[in-house]
Amino acid sequence: MDLNVDLYTAVLGGKKEITTVDGRRINITIPQETANATILKIKGIGMNNSDQTQNRGNLFVKIFVDVPKNLSEEEINLFKKLRELRK
Repeated sequence: MDLNVDLYTAVLGGKKEITTVDGRRINITIPQETANATILKIKGIGMNNSDQTQNRGNLFVKIFVDVPKNLSEEEINLFKKLRELRK
């Protein structure tokens, strides 16, 4: 499944609620410094194996980082400061 994550959660880490293939809602952990297009594997909550209904496969979650839009002048300045700190 694809999951959009805000920039701040991708950088700092956090929790995100998803709906599994069987309709359950669970929280997954987004690790700190998660890059765009990272794939997280969540064991045992994917599709049922065709031959064994008790054993579930893994769920793969592809992270898409949402870059903020319509930044205020203050936010732009903060990003510029962060850029300078990274040099």
